[in-house]
Amino acid sequence: MLRKNMDEPYVKVPTFEIEVILSDQAEELLKRDNESVLVSILFSGVPLDKNLDEFSWNKYRELHLEWAKIELMENRIAIFDNVKISQTKFEYLEDKDYTLDILVSTGRRSSKNNLICVSDYRGRISEISGRRITLKGKLISETL
Repeated sequence: MLRKNMDEPYVKVPTFEIEVILSDQAEELLKRDNESVLVSILFSGVPLDKNLDEFSWNKYRELHLEWAKIELMENRIAIFDNVKISQTKFEYLEDKDYTLDILVSTGRRSSKNNLICVSDYRGRISEISGRRITLKGKLISETL
C-alpha cells in the first residue's frame, strides 16, 4: 500500500473489508503449518487516452492504479482503510468508478505453492465502498 513518491497528490480509496471463509480442512492445515492468507487487490481503470506510454497497463489493457496487500494470520477479515492512488493517474481515468480485482492465496510461509482455492472478485469501487465482501475457499486438494 505504499506509494513511491510520498509527496505526490493522491486520492484515498474508500474503506472496505474482505472476509475470507475457508473450509474446516483448510483452516486446520493453515493453523497447523502456521500459514497465512494473503488478500491482494489490483486497482485499475480505463484511461481517457489508450495510447499513453508513461503508465503501466494490466492484462485487460487498463491503467494500473495501485496494488494493495494484507496478510492475515488467524483473523480472516482484511480491512482496506488506507489505500491511496496517484491523483495524476486518477485524473487520466475515463470512468472514475475504477475496477478492483481481489485475489486470495496463502502467504507461502510453509510451502512454495499456494494451498487454497478462493473465489475471485472483480468489480467496481462503487460496489464495494463501505461494505464487506465475503469470499469462500478451500484447500486446492479438496477441489481435486
